[in-house]
Amino acid sequence: MKNGLIGSFVLAVMIAIAAAASAGDDFGIPSYPGGRSDGETKEVCAAPDMGIIKERAEQSGLTTSKHCYRTTDPLAKVAAFYKKQKGLTGAVLMDEAETKSATFCRGECNEVSVGTSVALSAPWFVPGTMKMNNDLLIVITNRKK
Repeated sequence: MKNGLIGSFVLAVMIAIAAAASAGDDFGIPSYPGGRSDGETKEVCAAPDMGIIKERAEQSGLTTSKHCYRTTDPLAKVAAFYKKQKGLTGAVLMDEAETKSATFCRGECNEVSVGTSVALSAPWFVPGTMKMNNDLLIVITNRKK
């Protein structure tokens, strides 16, 4: 009986830890519960910045890390989730049939300032294949010294 109770307790603790880990967080911002990462989102995250964004980021001396996810949930639902997160400011920039985007920031919202940003966009493409996707892309970027 005692071993059974201990085993049940250990199992309950392991389940709780797994649930907490799956809820996740990205640089202090909770992960969107309906988001998932896959090969295409990882490719987006691994793609280097280009043009003026790359130049400004290099000049800033900041280290940038990204986490990318996708979801079929509507922009309004995902934006509402990030609007509720403590310390994030931002807004939906566009919610049209063909284009959807929103940005939320903790700290400054540009490539040369320390901070964390959340960008939501649809459609989006996979850099290596140029495949266009119509679901919503979530890119969380952290910039630090």
